[in-house]
Amino acid sequence: MQLYIHIPFCDSKCLYCKFASIGQIDYEKVDTYVKKIITDIKKHNTGSKSVLLKSIYFWWWTPSILTKSHFENIFNAINWVFQINENTEITLETTPQRATRDNISMWENFPFNRISMWVESLNPKTLEITRRWKVEDIYLALDNLELSKYENISLDFIIWLPYSQKKEIAWNIESLVLKYKKIKHISFYMLEAGDYPKIWKSLSIKEDDYEDEYIFTKKTVEKLGFERYEISNFAKLWYKSIHNSWYWVHS
Repeated sequence: MQLYIHIPFCDSKCLYCKFASIGQIDYEKVDTYVKKIITDIKKHNTGSKSVLLKSIYFWWWTPSILTKSHFENIFNAINWVFQINENTEITLETTPQRATRDNISMWENFPFNRISMWVESLNPKTLEITRRWKVEDIYLALDNLELSKYENISLDFIIWLPYSQKKEIAWNIESLVLKYKKIKHISFYMLEAGDYPKIWKSLSIKEDDYEDEYIFTKKTVEKLGFERYEISNFAKLWYKSIHNSWYWVHS
């Protein structure tokens, strides 16, 4: 069995995001939401703890906004209802701004064994126009993670954002993988069709280059030693995400 814990709160709303999320942090609402999560988890209690969780995924949008108390209460509920062991994949999604030394030190008190971080691009103009973070935030976060106990770091990227140049995302991925040895998983996605500012289309690669861009990025990631196991996900040997694989093959 897999457990997915959805956290819909963000520090800010990214300009391209079309999903249901709250673009500000109100901890009264977060507290109430976490209590509901705990109630839902406890509904599955059978009194026997017979179900072993293969994966736990804290995701969507910024689970790293949760406090130590939130994680303590959630994991207490999980341990009350389910079994977890050393083989249970437990992933925490984070943004670069949230991957501070203090936060990482706090996360290390919990059974997380996989950290997934959104990068999207190393192009400063791209990050600015889409209301993301700064390039220096990304490098600082990766520096912090490289010094942590975590050996399984996953990074996300998006192709076709404004100001992106041909092959740029592939080169971004390559530069980070060569610099940071704990990166074991890469996800890259094509920007979904949507109602974006009109100027975006003129600021990105042409639609005619869309397929070539994906293929070049795929080949680059594979040359770096990552195997594709799902259309957008690539992993080093033994580091395929259990959570992602379950969505893809349901096993």
